[in-house]
Amino acid sequence: MQISLKLSIIFIFLSLFLFHSYFLATTAYSQVGLINSVESAALSEAVTSSVEGSDSLFYNPAGLSFLQYPAFNLAEISTILDKESYDLAEKYSNKNFAEKFSSIDEVYGLIKDKKPIHLESQSRILDLALPHFAVVPFVQGKIASHKENDGADTIYNYDFRARLGLIVGLAFSFGGFSIGYSYYQLAQSSVITNPKESDLDTIKQHIEADTLEVDSVDFPSFTTIQYGISQGHNIGIMYRFDKERPSGIGVSVLNMGDSKFIKKIPRVVENAKNIENQITQEAETYNITVEKPEPIAQLVNLGATWGYGNLQDEFFIAKLSLEADDIIGDTIDNKFACSAELGVQLPNQLAMALSIPVPYRDVVYHIGLLSLKLLGGTRVNESFSYGAKIELHGGAHYVSLLKFTLVGMKNEFFDNDKETQEIDGLNLRVGLTLVF
Repeated sequence: MQISLKLSIIFIFLSLFLFHSYFLATTAYSQVGLINSVESAALSEAVTSSVEGSDSLFYNPAGLSFLQYPAFNLAEISTILDKESYDLAEKYSNKNFAEKFSSIDEVYGLIKDKKPIHLESQSRILDLALPHFAVVPFVQGKIASHKENDGADTIYNYDFRARLGLIVGLAFSFGGFSIGYSYYQLAQSSVITNPKESDLDTIKQHIEADTLEVDSVDFPSFTTIQYGISQGHNIGIMYRFDKERPSGIGVSVLNMGDSKFIKKIPRVVENAKNIENQITQEAETYNITVEKPEPIAQLVNLGATWGYGNLQDEFFIAKLSLEADDIIGDTIDNKFACSAELGVQLPNQLAMALSIPVPYRDVVYHIGLLSLKLLGGTRVNESFSYGAKIELHGGAHYVSLLKFTLVGMKNEFFDNDKETQEIDGLNLRVGLTLVF
């Protein structure tokens, strides 16, 4: 559903007005991967030396060599949000989004929270990962807010961003050594606002007088619309002391040379042309400049992992990873992170034997457990996280063809005053498998 720029701007600034007295005094938290999954977030993204499967494309493509079984996910949906955004997400899910913003009064009645917003949704469709190769199309929408102190002024930042893209990669291995490469193209559009206290006071006056319109406030002075197309490259190496076990080291270079945005439309994201035309027309109508987004910064990351267990015959699995991110840059302030995983996995025969039968008419369906993991991580001086991952199989007549993966996580991070903002994440994935 498309929403006019006018309604989007009103929503953003009305949110700022209602939240501005309570914003956490912190900068946005670190993000390593181009698109971070709920599972990687539960591990504080300390995965450079341990990542496998399609997530390798975003963190270290060398991990593709250590995927032991093919994975074909039909659909995957993820949501990451802070607790103050739950009510908004629930309301939007029950009614047409555009109808919610049909008037200023509707918006004013909906936005009741007095905390910053972090709301992120992403999906992957027909996600394919094979040993040594993977391809993932992705869509991401994100709303994030925070405040900064600039001398005597306080600046309130609000970022509404959407990404549409495709990433593909491959890896080669020689014994326990692997080298990998991934390439992506994406289209990104953003509305970024940086009003000062006086700007918010002006907005407040118009809201109270019921005169808030796009042309009643000098939005162009602190509002920017960004749109562009980018392509980028990731490379990585990984060495495992025993190829069948996860202990090893890894190095990755993400967004090599910085991924810059351009206006030319690559073939892979040709559908983004319509988005560009709409953005340009709306921006001209409301006299707001359309700019190219800032480049996606290069990150050089190092990691080491100790692990026990493999995907073939071990019942217990455990990993402990240490990581240093952006070691030669200044994009990520809190560079050191660690993560831990502990769980159980069932061999196919045992998983089938313990499955629960579900008779329906003349067919006996079943569902059972494949694996269960506890996840945890911390990024030094920034956050700690924890979560769980469960994998289920389902089918009929003693054969399972479907795999269901559910991941939940909680991330807590702190500002300089040791206030805490909690962010929750939930991921649901449906894919193909073969268990008998």
